[in-house]
Amino acid sequence: MLSKGQLTEKFNLRGRRVVGDIPIHPANDIDPDEVARSAQRARLGFYVVPDAEKKEHGGMLGTVYLYDRKQLQRQLNENKEMLRKAEWPVRSDDFVRRLSYVIAPANSDLYAFISRLHDVEGKPHLWMAADNSAQVAQQHYAAEMSKMVYRALQENNRAGAEWVRNEAQAGHLGAMSSVSLMYSRGKGFKQDYAEAAFWAGVETRTLMPSYRRMIEEGHPAVKDLMGPGVKASDSDAAISSAVAARTQFRDFVKLRDDAMAKLRPDDKQAVEKRIAEWHATPAVSQWQKSYTTKNAPPTP
Repeated sequence: MLSKGQLTEKFNLRGRRVVGDIPIHPANDIDPDEVARSAQRARLGFYVVPDAEKKEHGGMLGTVYLYDRKQLQRQLNENKEMLRKAEWPVRSDDFVRRLSYVIAPANSDLYAFISRLHDVEGKPHLWMAADNSAQVAQQHYAAEMSKMVYRALQENNRAGAEWVRNEAQAGHLGAMSSVSLMYSRGKGFKQDYAEAAFWAGVETRTLMPSYRRMIEEGHPAVKDLMGPGVKASDSDAAISSAVAARTQFRDFVKLRDDAMAKLRPDDKQAVEKRIAEWHATPAVSQWQKSYTTKNAPPTP
């Protein structure tokens, strides 16, 4: 059992920093169960996001969050107007759950980060690693995507789900797996395993040309990504199995296969046919249209 002092030191809670997070990794010597028990005893807030769920949020490793509820709520109240403009929760527990859907720079001013992330001031900023307007737009797009995925999966919000599905139809890979999860769980959409299998299947199929091209070009990452012995002449199934054994790709394959297993043979064949025939909608995504319009230079 960790004392309150040990917890706050471990998560570097001091001064204005009232929320800390540590990835669940052997090198970090973090036991989520011990943190949970210790936080309850110390009357601190905690939130544990397992590996699989963190990938749904856009990260790679599970994460443990620790926070001082009273101090965090005081800060949220101070920043309430900005948070509401950014459409973020203003209650401490909900705020931390929303925070788990983004990757905030270490030791940053959290509220300035959120304001920039969602363009609350109404003008683009160069921030994080961005050094041009295209990179800024991409960061705002990722922020909007995380917001809509959160709404659909956590709040069962239909509008958020439809927004993400629109981006999937435009060819956004991350949106495809999110839409698959929504259909699989009945969040944002009515539960539909055929649609869940379809969108996860489209994502795995869409990624395949990139993997095959890496093999053909002798990319140095092929061995780590797929293991030894993989050839460009191998079938899609063989390549996808090799990649799935080593990377996050396994999660897309599992999404597809778990949903397919719940379908009748005729329905499964129909989904496989749709996957094979799918092509991205050529139009620019609705978000990109609105962002480009909002940030266009004034007409002389």
